[in-house]
Amino acid sequence: MSDSDEVRTISAAPDSGAEPIDAQAGPSDASGERKRVPLSLIAVIVGLLVLLAGIVAVWGYVALNVPARVPPVVGMTPVDAERTLNAANLVAGSATYYVTTEFPSGRVIAQSPVPYSRVRQGSAVNVRVAVAPVPVAVPDVSSIESGRAQAILRYYQLLPILAEAYSTSVPTGLVIEQLPRAGDTAMTGSSEVVVVSLGPGTMGATVPSLIGKKFPAAVSLAASATLFAEPRAVIATGFADGTVADQTPSAGSKVLVGSKVWVSVVTPPAQ
Repeated sequence: MSDSDEVRTISAAPDSGAEPIDAQAGPSDASGERKRVPLSLIAVIVGLLVLLAGIVAVWGYVALNVPARVPPVVGMTPVDAERTLNAANLVAGSATYYVTTEFPSGRVIAQSPVPYSRVRQGSAVNVRVAVAPVPVAVPDVSSIESGRAQAILRYYQLLPILAEAYSTSVPTGLVIEQLPRAGDTAMTGSSEVVVVSLGPGTMGATVPSLIGKKFPAAVSLAASATLFAEPRAVIATGFADGTVADQTPSAGSKVLVGSKVWVSVVTPPAQ
């Protein structure tokens, strides 16, 4: 066997206590610590997040402040009107009810803001709804303070009209009498005249008796007492058509010169 063919055996070096070297591991950090993310990169990321938040905020502000156009809801039911308003990013506001025979009952007859006006999104649109008149018993408001009496009449959907007269028996500010009378049947939406006490007094005009007289004669008689006869149409029995069936203030009352005397004039029932 030649020298070149000689197999040489190389023994491992004796254990020196050193740790084995991983052949696949890269060069180690001289400090023995992992590499940190540069502060400049963190600053860039934070800046991008702030920019994104600003863009979202601006977009939200612009989206909320784009004007909404008020859609027309007149002629709709309140439910359909609310749906239409919600679809336009608006909300239904207050609904008031108006007694009338000129419009279909249960339909919107007016709105505010008006159609096609521009408002902020989320704004409220108020509506007025027509309701048909119905019979109601007139409540008794005699000897009640004027403001409270008016509130009671409005609760019954009657429209109070104020008149004044002197009285030695009814304190100032309280109701002396009313027309139609308490317990009579009236239609909701009709007027109710209440005469309010001015307290004791002798000055002024004396109300003449107009009951039983034809309306033109009642007008002339009231005028001679420096008063005005204001007619109200009623259906009553026991009186001819065009005749005064009732009045307020009552005959003999002392009122201010130039005051109105409301008279119920009989009219034939509708055919």
